Amino acid sequence: LGLCICTREAIQNMIENEVDGHIIHMNSVLGHSVPKNLLLSLYPATKSAVKTLAECLRVEFNAMKSKIKITNLSPGIVATEIFETSGVSAETLQEVMGGEVPALDVKDIADGVAYVLSTPPNVLVILYFLLDIS
Repeated sequence: LGLCICTREAIQNMIENEVDGHIIHMNSVLGHSVPKNLLLSLYPATKSAVKTLAECLRVEFNAMKSKIKITNLSPGIVATEIFETSGVSAETLQEVMGGEVPALDVKDIADGVAYVLSTPPNVLVILYFLLDIS
């Protein structure tokens, strides 16, 4: 819900100020597929909704002849404190993910955001996947 409210407010602000801005939704690779592990049912469902919201807004912007851009940035696992804070151990995460999965650094995500924002006004990055291939 927070993402929807923040997006709505950003769009209203851009329209009121006649600014062709860029909205970046932090999504996840799990917003584009259904995991085999049922412990993750709610997470990919909500991330799929984020993807669909961006697609719907893109259609609305096009109908309005707006130049506002919206991008889904969809990383794989990122090395943050979220797992420790939520009480999920590394072992549990590996079990859920089906083995050891390399994690991106937060700098990788920042670099992805910088790339998306660096595109010229006529270029729209609709979907940007970030995965650690090590």
